[in-house]
Amino acid sequence: MEIVKWVIDAIFPKYCFGCGKEGIWVCDACLKTIHVYRQKKYTGDCAEMPVSFLFSAYSYTHPLIRNMVHALKYEYIVELGDMMGALLACAYREYEYGIVSDAYVIPIPIHKKRLRERGFNQSEYISRSFAQCMQLFFTNSILERVVYTQSQVHLSRSERIQNVTGAFRVLDKEKIQGKTVYLIDDVYTTGATLMEAAWILQTAGAKNIIGLTFAREE
Repeated sequence: MEIVKWVIDAIFPKYCFGCGKEGIWVCDACLKTIHVYRQKKYTGDCAEMPVSFLFSAYSYTHPLIRNMVHALKYEYIVELGDMMGALLACAYREYEYGIVSDAYVIPIPIHKKRLRERGFNQSEYISRSFAQCMQLFFTNSILERVVYTQSQVHLSRSERIQNVTGAFRVLDKEKIQGKTVYLIDDVYTTGATLMEAAWILQTAGAKNIIGLTFAREE
């Protein structure tokens, strides 16, 4: 395995997405340049929001963060997902937010057709790593994407909301009855996708939904 790793590293060398240093995807010096973005809390009185808490770890405008997200999603460097999940966990811990020990960590799912096209779900890699760092239970078998939606990149906020309406369903309602769910995605833009998934989970019986994203667009 060490020989295989050496060959892969020789053919596809690693370079820091921040400064270009060879041998590592993100160096310690560049990591020190990123800071926790912001967080927003909703109360139970805010009936329009299906999440009780929304936390985005880093700003998507930061070149390092943007490059990491792009490399994971479009260059298929899946090991970055593990790093991003760990960074999300560290950012969450930095503010000492409480963790519900019997909660589920659920990634925003992608449609089966897109999964075949891409080969993986980037949010799933981030979620697995986050769950491992937080010692929580990860599952990708509760929430399913049932509608193959077009890319959200060039859509307006209203178009994004319409694009994802009815896109999800809960496969096992019994498991989430009265439970807390950490719902995780890679980037928060308008929140249309995350909020639609949260509504479905809430309607199915989840008691408390906490929305988490690695990055947020401004």
